[in-house]
Amino acid sequence: MPAAQSSDSVPLDRSPRGVPRITLKAAVDAVGKLFQGARRAVVSREAAVKVLGYKSLSGPAGGALAALSGYGLISKKGASGIAVSDLAISILHPVSAEQGAKDLVRAALYPQIFADLAASHLECALEVIASTLVQNGFSPDAGNHAATIFKKNAIFANLSSHLVEEGQGESAAVGADGTENDAGRIESDARSLGKDASSHNHKVSPSGSLEELEAAAGRILAVYKVPLGSNEAQITFTGERLEPDDFDALIEYVAIFKKQFVRQQRTQLPEQ
Repeated sequence: MPAAQSSDSVPLDRSPRGVPRITLKAAVDAVGKLFQGARRAVVSREAAVKVLGYKSLSGPAGGALAALSGYGLISKKGASGIAVSDLAISILHPVSAEQGAKDLVRAALYPQIFADLAASHLECALEVIASTLVQNGFSPDAGNHAATIFKKNAIFANLSSHLVEEGQGESAAVGADGTENDAGRIESDARSLGKDASSHNHKVSPSGSLEELEAAAGRILAVYKVPLGSNEAQITFTGERLEPDDFDALIEYVAIFKKQFVRQQRTQLPEQ
């Protein structure tokens, strides 16, 4: 079992708001109901919760939708619409057992805090994970809830087995004694899968020429340069086809990046 790291070395989000209220299994069951009732249609949040069995957009209903979004199983469409995501459909109707299992892992690691926990505490006991979260700013109840959901998701998505298998064929982590270190390999794979899942295929490309970008990230679809006063941002889309929904997704992720940036600034401010 990997040793628990100190709270100072664990890159965890200090807010419990990023933790889904329900397990991944419950979320997959719920999005299955939504897909059965609405297919790929864009529906309102009110209509979606009724399909899920709620009478109105109450607290529990809103929490259920937030969990589906947190696992990447629904995506926002326009100002107020939602739809079942491609990731959810690939889990519900995989072309192969292997593809379904991999996408289930991606959903399990979609919440950034779960990707971080998988990288550092995957095989730790529930109590150790809960204590680490409390040391990182969670209340005891919130820490226990997050740890419980994470452990159940790890079992449901078979994270330990899958992440080790993903590392085969690559350079394995090596311990101080020169032997292969599965814990280190799991950490590397979890961070890689977690980053890919949380970005949902909308990655920020490295800087460089178009040729370098294309070689690093695949076929370039569009490049936009955005003047920001004395700064400038470059947005590069890669993949197979650019859709209007990709811009909506980018807006959501920019909002998340802003929150993370503001949070980091606050933690770096000197104490008065």
